[in-house]
Amino acid sequence: MTYSIPTHGSTSAEVLSQLVTKQERDVTWRDGKTLAYVFHATKEAEQLAEEAYRRFMWVNALDPTVFPSSLSLETEIVSMAATHLRGDDQVVGNFTSGGTESVMLAVKTARDHARVHRPHIERPAMVLPVTAHPCFHKAAHYFGLETIITRVDPLTCKADPEAMRAAITPDTVLLVASAPSYSHGCIDPVEEIGAIAEEHGLLLHVDGCIGAFLLPFFRDLGMDVPDFDFTVPGVTSMSMDFHKYAYCPKGASVVLYRNADLRKHQIFSYSGWPGYSIINTTMQSSKSGGPMAGCWAMLHHLGREGYLGIAEALVRARGRFLRGIAAIPELTIIGEPNMTLFAVGSDSIDAFALTDELKRRGWTMHAQLESQGIPANFHVNLIPLNDALIDEFLDVLRDAIEAVREADAGPVVAMVRQALEGFDPADVSDEQLYMLLQMVGLGGGDLPDGEMAEINHILNELTPELRDRVLTLYFNELSRYHPAECEALV
Repeated sequence: MTYSIPTHGSTSAEVLSQLVTKQERDVTWRDGKTLAYVFHATKEAEQLAEEAYRRFMWVNALDPTVFPSSLSLETEIVSMAATHLRGDDQVVGNFTSGGTESVMLAVKTARDHARVHRPHIERPAMVLPVTAHPCFHKAAHYFGLETIITRVDPLTCKADPEAMRAAITPDTVLLVASAPSYSHGCIDPVEEIGAIAEEHGLLLHVDGCIGAFLLPFFRDLGMDVPDFDFTVPGVTSMSMDFHKYAYCPKGASVVLYRNADLRKHQIFSYSGWPGYSIINTTMQSSKSGGPMAGCWAMLHHLGREGYLGIAEALVRARGRFLRGIAAIPELTIIGEPNMTLFAVGSDSIDAFALTDELKRRGWTMHAQLESQGIPANFHVNLIPLNDALIDEFLDVLRDAIEAVREADAGPVVAMVRQALEGFDPADVSDEQLYMLLQMVGLGGGDLPDGEMAEINHILNELTPELRDRVLTLYFNELSRYHPAECEALV
């Protein structure tokens, strides 16, 4: 059975009704209990952004000579971003669809910059801490770079500059730092890494996608925020998302470069075919002007005063959250977070079971697997709506801990652990991995039923290479059309 374009059209009301039905299993993120994925300021700001997006959604930002409004929006947004990150008038950049695109462009730029200035390098490499976002590895995979992964300080979860220095090879073209890292909310020592970049004549990209917009407001409020932006010598490019703590519609991000001479390596131009000349400043060619308009509208609507007020609420929520976790003996904050992202671990409570229990009680967040000696944990990402809900969350959290105090990994995990004993990961076939998916009820391309603890425990038993293969096989099935499963969802 296949799914085809309907023979007969439906009324607008019928179509919208079906779309509403499809959303019934989505999280109810407007209640402030989804501590991941969604960033939301106020209802008024949301409605304005939607209207701005609607007005520009059919504008094609591919060609600014046809739609000069798109160029005007982009240059103003980029200029605001450069000023916000304390860049001078030489800083340039582009609006992108999100942090992954911004990072991929920065990596592509580093590769192509090396092709011009260090043409002897056959296999360029970048050095990055283990906490760097996976989009850097995605960029390396797409653009043919090697990744050299370095340790982080086990107590602070921040990059170790000396480990990065030791990892540099003659083929290194790029160093990477985070401000902050997503998994633990910690700002890497950018000043030290910048000095190493200058010492070796390397480019340095600072990934500020999750926090670079908010951190300057925290600094304005008197918090101790280490320098991470263009004031740091050695920083050559930065990425910053607007669809996170600037509360703009997705996807809205920027990639910035210290100067245009560097940014030119980002641009793709081709006129050697019979059609019109192609000039792409970003990964996309045709692209809607909607995200840019929504971003521009939000920045002008809230303004610095509005964002500062939101930041004040987040500082309050952050302090109350940290004090609340410190008062729960079973839990601990991992690392030394600088912002509003936290990894919460435990020596006595099953973090995966606790994450499931919190979801049953209406609170959604990420579970994070054990990695590089950092224990399994759950991830909390505070947004403005949480300011009024911290006490409620802490009460629910304490009750959830009692509910899962005796939880363990379960018999299936023990079976998997035994089955993998003596196996060389390279010898495990796709068929065996499909059997593993069947064991946990995910073999037919089904979505999980909401219980993720057992799945996460099994993934925790696997090497990262096997995990990646399992997840690839699973999503390869999930993205196929299964009529029964799709009907069950609605």
